[in-house]
Formats: sequence, structure tokens, C-alpha cells
Amino acid sequence: MKKLSIEERGFLLVLFPLACQIVFVVFLTAQLWSIQSNIVKQSRSCELITKTISLISSSINLGYISHQPQYFFPSAHSRLATVTGDKRMFAVINDKLEQISSREEQDEVQRKKISYLVNAGQETLLRLNELRDNQQRGWKYWKHVHENFEIALIYACNRLLNAADSVVQYEEAKRQGSEEATNTQFQTLNMFLTGAIGLTIAAAFVMAAIYIRDILIPLKHLGANCLRISRQEELLPVLADGSEFSNIDSILHGIRAATVEEQEREKSMVENTNDLICALSKDGKFLRANASTMQFFNEAPQTIVGKSFLDFVESEERNAAEASFKNAISDEESKSFELRVQGKNAETPVHTRWSCLFSRETEELFAVVHNIEQEKILEKLKQDFVDMVSHDLRSPLSSMQVSLDMIGQEVYGPLSEEALKEVRGASRNLDRLLDFVNDLLDFQKLKHGALQLEHDNASIESMVQSAIDLVKPALQAKNIEIESTGDEIILWCDPKKLVQLLTNLLANAINYTPKEGHIAVAWKQDKESVEISVTDNGPGIADEHKKRIFEAFEQTPEAVSKGEGTGLGLAICKLICDAHKGTIKVDSVLGQGSKFIVVIPTNQA
Repeated sequence: MKKLSIEERGFLLVLFPLACQIVFVVFLTAQLWSIQSNIVKQSRSCELITKTISLISSSINLGYISHQPQYFFPSAHSRLATVTGDKRMFAVINDKLEQISSREEQDEVQRKKISYLVNAGQETLLRLNELRDNQQRGWKYWKHVHENFEIALIYACNRLLNAADSVVQYEEAKRQGSEEATNTQFQTLNMFLTGAIGLTIAAAFVMAAIYIRDILIPLKHLGANCLRISRQEELLPVLADGSEFSNIDSILHGIRAATVEEQEREKSMVENTNDLICALSKDGKFLRANASTMQFFNEAPQTIVGKSFLDFVESEERNAAEASFKNAISDEESKSFELRVQGKNAETPVHTRWSCLFSRETEELFAVVHNIEQEKILEKLKQDFVDMVSHDLRSPLSSMQVSLDMIGQEVYGPLSEEALKEVRGASRNLDRLLDFVNDLLDFQKLKHGALQLEHDNASIESMVQSAIDLVKPALQAKNIEIESTGDEIILWCDPKKLVQLLTNLLANAINYTPKEGHIAVAWKQDKESVEISVTDNGPGIADEHKKRIFEAFEQTPEAVSKGEGTGLGLAICKLICDAHKGTIKVDSVLGQGSKFIVVIPTNQA
């Protein structure tokens, strides 16, 4: 047998009670209408019986009055009263006859009986009228005709009584039949209501059982399996009823299987990675970790749980480690810091970089710990190399520069024009090389914090003018117009480094500004910072280069093609801004020039 779908079951649970209600309402309406019809019939029968009895009563009263003495020996006053009363009673009887005859009856028997009753009543009324007329003619006339007339009147009255009795008996039988039918219908209605209530209760139990069996139990089964998926527990068996619930349950089992497979892959990847992946509580204790704990701490993942990460940090760095940890759990942003921890060999600490993310929901800090020992070694080698290049090349290059200057000034004798040209070219190249060495040395000092800032109150206008004076030869060589605008502002800063920053920005602007171009320097102050901008009308910078332009040795394609600059000028500018707790950014549109914006806070505490 085909299993009903969820939609069909839903329709069944809704339509079956609705159909039962419709049947109940239709049957109840029919019964009530039938009962009302029988009650109306009873009322009509009672009304007809009442009117018939009233007709007989009025006729008897009229006949009785007609035999009173005042009809034979009336005075003038009593005769007038009697005549008036007779007329009124005759009118009442006529009205009752009209009411009876005007009834709209349904069956033929009733119609005939009423017609016979009306005719008998009219005949009796006619005899009574003749009686009254004959009596009023006087006793002499009346004594000759009264015997025959009374016989005719008695016959008419008997006929009226028989007709009335027939109507009353017929209507009484109809009334009793309607009453019995009404009682039977009430009994049927009571039985129907009792049965309907019983069937409704039974149907409710049946539908509840169907709902529980076909919908509620499968839904609870699906809910339990969903909960087990969230808890990563084994699922209940798949529903075997072949319904949509069974299909959904099969999908849940498929999801569970795919999830387990993916978790196994992720677990394998996590367990086999060289990085330490772990979770820590808010107080810094390990909650779980992968197998890399052996490489970092020489302990198994099971034994490290419950221990504080500070137990594995070098003693001189524990205060800094605790501060970094508190900063990491202060919000839900990703944080990174470096620590030296005790490696496999406790005598040789390992440099590590911790990438952390705190979860407010679980109140856990998730961390990936990377061994950066090789990076530190390479960084030291690079630093040593840069130091060697900076120091070991600087002195020879300076000596060569002095010698070339003396040769160019023909201290050692006159030179030909061509030789003088070559000497000057070599001197320019040597200047560029010295600039590169100086920039490289400054860059390394700023990057590693080896260069201490010498703060002082300095005028921004004065620093801008000093930077303009330093690049004036380059401005004149390209006939570039420069404009500087701003209020008199005193800033707490390192004046020499700010002049170096401005000089680098101006030199960069000069390199990209065409001949007879324009450069603008502007500065302004708000409540918390000072903003300095350098704007040129050069070719502009593409969006893909804006993010990397402040990195070391990064140059735009235009600078590379010209062979100008060292690639360190803007990187040094950023380091100087960072040292002053400021920021630097560039706004540029290709073909419309560039605008470099430096923001230095007025309070650098």
C-alpha cells in the first residue's frame, strides 16, 4: 500500500474534521428544521381547534339568547339592546367563519372538513337569523311556525356540532402525530449529539494517534539526530517508513558521515602540522592541543592540559607574555605576538609567533603557534649583512666621493671636457649610492627601534621650509612651482625626522611631477592631531600599488622605468610616522596626480 506523503497526511488531518463538522451541521439543521415544522403544525392545529370551539360557543350563546322572553314581549328599550347585541354576535360568528375558511391548509381531507364546517356554520347562522326575524313578528305568528322552525334549527345545529367535532378530532390527531414526531426527533437529535460527541472524541484520539505516529515521533527522531550531529554522537537508525521524514533522516546520516570524514581529514591535518594548534581558557590554561606539543614543550598533549602557558615561557618574557595574552582576550579581533618558549631542549629557547583569536561564546582563546626560529636566524643574517654593507661601504664611498669632487674641481690638474663630464657622472652615481646606503641604515634603525626620537616643540611651517630648501635644486632643475599654506602650528615631535619625512615626500613628488608642474604642501590642526599633505600633478598611482607603496623596495612601474629612487623613501616615511604614533596614506587617481597625507597626534604619550 502506498504511503501517504506529509502533504497528504496534513490534508487528511484537516479535511476529515472539516467533513465531519459539515455532516454534523447539515444533519442538525435538517433535524431542527423538521422539529420546527412539526411545532408549527401543532400550533396551527391548536389554533384551528380553538377557533372551532369558539365558533360553537358563540353559536350556542346566540341560540340561547334568541329564546329569551325579550324576543316575544320586548319593551322598546330592551328590543333596541337585543337587536344591537344580536348584530354584534352575528358579526363575530361571521368573522370566525371567515378566519376558518381563509386558512391555507395542506391536505385535502382537512380542506373538505373545514369546508363542511363553514357551510354548517353558515346554515346555522341563517336559521338563527330567521329565528330572530320570526320572533320579532310577535307571538301569534311565532306559535304557528315555531315547531317546524325549531326542528330545522336543531338539524342545523347538529350538523354544525358534527362538523366541528370532526374537525377537532382530525386536528387533535394531527397535533398528537406532530407531537409524537417532534418527541421522536428530539430523541434522535439527542442520540445523534451523544454519538457525535463520542465519535468526535474517538476521531480526536485516532487523529492524535496518527499525528503522534506519523509526524510527531518522526520529528522527534529527526530532532534527536540533529542534536546528536551537533554533539558529534552516533545517530539513531534511519527511519524505515519510506516517508519524506525517512528521506530527511537519510540526508542527516549522509551529512553526519560527510562531517565525520571532513573532521577526520581536518584532525589528521591538524595533528600532522608542524605548528602548535591549541585552545586556552581565560586564565591561560591549556584546554586541548595537537601533537606538536612534543616539538615545542617536550610534553604530550594529554599532560599539557590544565597547565598555564606561562609555565613554558622564558622567565624574562613572562610579564610581556601575560600582557599580550590579556590583550588577546580583550576583544574578538585576531591578535599576534612573539614569545620565546622552552623547546625540546630546555637550555635552548625557541622563538615563536602566536596568532590568537578569542571566542566570547565559548570563552576560549584559539591559538596557532609557529616556530620562527629560522626566520629569526635569517633576519639576524640579513641585519648583519645590512650592517656590514652600511658601515663597510659607507667609509670607502665617502672617500671616493671626496676624491671625485677634488678631481672634478681639477685639484690634481686640468681635465678635458669629456673627462670632466665622466667624472661628474660618476660623482652623481656615487651620490645616489651613498643616499641608498644612508637610507638603508636609517630604515634598519627605524625598523628595529634602534633610533631614538629627540622630541622638541617645532614649527611645522619652519620644518616644511627646511624640506623645500633641501629639494630646491631639484625643483629648479624641472622648473616646478611649489606652494605651501597653513596656520602657525607648534608640534611636539622629532624635528629632524619630520624634515626627513617631508623631504622624502617632496623628492617623491618631484620625481613624478612633469616639468613646469605644480606641488602643494598644506597643513592644518584639529583637536587631536595635525594633518600635513603633499599634492602633485603627476601621473597618479594605480589602486593595486597603493597598498604596497609604503613597503621597503616597492616602486611603481614609472619609477622602475626611470631608474630613480631607492625604494626606501616612502618606507622610511611610514616608519617615522609609526614612531610618532601617526599614520600615512595616499589618495590618487590615475592621470590626476597624488596626495600623500600624514597625520601626527598632538598627544603622543
